[in-house]
Amino acid sequence: MTPAKIAETLERAMTLHRQGDLDAADKLYKRILLTRPGHADALHLSGVVALQTGRAERGVQLIRKAAAIQPGHAPTHSNLAGGLRQLGELEAALAACDRALALQPDFLDALTKRAEILRDLGRGPEALEAARGLVERLPEEAAAHGLLGSVLMDLGRAAEALPAIDRALALAPDDAALLNERGNALAALRRAREALAAYDRVIALEPGLAQVHNNRGNALVLLNRPGEALPAYARAAELAPADPQPLLNRAAALALLDRREEALTSFERAEALAPGDPTVLWNKSLLLLQLGRLVDGFALYEARKRTREPAGSAFADRPAWLGDGDIAGKTLLLHAEQGLGDTLQFCRYTPLARARGAKVVLRVQPPLKRLLQGLDPAIAVIGEDEAVPDFDIHCPLLSLPLAFGTDLTSIPADIPYLTPEPQLVAAWRDRLGPGARRIGLAWRGAPGHRNDHNRSLSLEALAPLFALSGEWISLQRDLTPEEADRLASLGVRAMGDELADFADTAALVASLDLVISVDTSLAHLAGALGAPVWVFLPANPDWRWLFGRADSPWYPSARLFRQRSLGDWTVPMAEVAQALAQDTIAST
Repeated sequence: MTPAKIAETLERAMTLHRQGDLDAADKLYKRILLTRPGHADALHLSGVVALQTGRAERGVQLIRKAAAIQPGHAPTHSNLAGGLRQLGELEAALAACDRALALQPDFLDALTKRAEILRDLGRGPEALEAARGLVERLPEEAAAHGLLGSVLMDLGRAAEALPAIDRALALAPDDAALLNERGNALAALRRAREALAAYDRVIALEPGLAQVHNNRGNALVLLNRPGEALPAYARAAELAPADPQPLLNRAAALALLDRREEALTSFERAEALAPGDPTVLWNKSLLLLQLGRLVDGFALYEARKRTREPAGSAFADRPAWLGDGDIAGKTLLLHAEQGLGDTLQFCRYTPLARARGAKVVLRVQPPLKRLLQGLDPAIAVIGEDEAVPDFDIHCPLLSLPLAFGTDLTSIPADIPYLTPEPQLVAAWRDRLGPGARRIGLAWRGAPGHRNDHNRSLSLEALAPLFALSGEWISLQRDLTPEEADRLASLGVRAMGDELADFADTAALVASLDLVISVDTSLAHLAGALGAPVWVFLPANPDWRWLFGRADSPWYPSARLFRQRSLGDWTVPMAEVAQALAQDTIAST
C-alpha cells in the first residue's frame, strides 16, 4: 500500500469511526497495519476502537505501541489514560494524563480525564480543583459542571453540588446521568420528594438503568414508603443481576417492614453474589444484632473495619487482640471508635480486660476523658488528642463484645459502671434548688449521624409532655434561637450549653429524677449511671436496642418507647405522657 493509499484509507477509517461504524473503521485500521505494522495513528485509533468495544487490555496494548512510536502526541497519551482507567490502573492512568498535559497543557480531554481519575483515586480536594478549572475553561459545557457536581457529592457537599448539577442540566436538560446525580444530591439533602421526581424523569428517558431504580427505592425509603421501594429494588436487581446493592437495600426495606427473616434471605443472596464483601457482611451483621443474635452478629461486625468508610480500623498495622491468647502483663490499648454513645456503652468492658491481667490504656474522645477516669483507678485514660503510649496489643471498643463472647445472657450489666463526681452533683443540686420532680430532656442527636432524620424529634413534638406536672430541664446542646425562645416561654430551664463535658452532664443527670431522650449519647450516659431513662426509638432502631422490647439488657434502668409506624411519634409520645401521668417518681 502506497503512502498516498495509506493516507486515503486512514481518512476513510476516521470518517467511519466518527460516524460510529466501529467495525468498519477497525477493519481499515487493521488493513493499514498489515502493510505498516508501526503506523502510529492506525495503532492508536485501532486501540481506541478496542476501548470502545470493551477490550480494554487489547486497547491499552495497541495505544502503548503508538505512544512509543509517537511519544509527542498528546491525544495518544490521553486515550492511554482512558484505557488504563478502564483496567483500574489509576496511578498509571494519571501519569499518562500528566504526560499528555506536559505536551499540550490546554488539552481538554486530558484535563477532563485527569479530574475523573483523581476522583476515582479518592483525592477529593485535587479532583475538586481540577473540576473547577474545567468549569472555568468550559463554562458552556454540561459535562464540566456535571463533573464538578459529582466531585462535590463525593466530598459530602450536596448543597454546593446541586447548583453545579442544575447548571449542567440547563445546558443538557435530558441528560440521564445528570438527572440521576441531581436526584442523589436532593436525597442527600433530605429532599426526598424532589429526588423521587428526578429519578422518575430519568426512568421515563432511559428505563433500563439499574442504578436509577435502586436510587428510586432509596428515595421511597426516605419518604417512609419501604413497601413501595421493594418493586424498585426488584427491578434494579433484574437489570443488574450481579450487583449486590439492590439486594442490600431490599433487605433494609424488608427490615423496616418487620419482615426480618425475608431481610436475612436477601442479605444471603447478596452475600452469594459478593462473597466476603465487607459492606454486605457489615449490613448483615446489623440485622443479626437487632435480632439479638449477638455472637454471630459481632463476628460479622468486624467487617466494618474493611468498608469504604471503615470504623474501628485505627492501629491496623499493630497486633490486635480479639479475645485470643493470654494478655496478662501486656499493655492493651482499647480505643474509641464511632460516636460518643458507642464509647459510653462499650467502655463497660474495660475492667474485664484489666481483670485478665492486662495493663489497660483507654483512648477516648476528649469530652469523655474526665468522666471515664472514674471507671477504674488502675486504668489509664487518655484523650484522642494526646500522644499514645507504647502498647503491645490493641482492640477497638466495639470489638470487645466479640472478644468476650457476649450473648444476650452475658452482657456485662453491672450498673452503674460510671459514677459522677460527688462535688459536681452537690453543685448542681444546690443550683437547681428544691422543687418538684425534675425531668431532663434531649430531643435530637448530632445532625451528621446517618440515621438522625429518623431518630430525632422536633421540640414541638414534645408539646404533650409540657402540660404535665414537673420541672423540665433541657439537656439539649446547641439550641436554635427558635428553640431557646420556645423553652423560655414554657418555663423550661435550658442547661445544655452550660455543660463543659460529660462529667458535668453526668452530675446534672444524677441530680434529676428522670431523663427522657431520643437515641443519643445522653441515653447511654443515663443508662451507664443507672439513672432512670426513657428512650424514644424509631420503628427501625439502631441495633443495640433490639426489636420489640420495652427494656434493654444493656441498660436495666432504661424504658423504651417505640414507634409503631415509620416516622410517626404519636403513639410513643402518648405512651410517655400516660406513663408520666401515672408515675410517682420521688423528687430528689
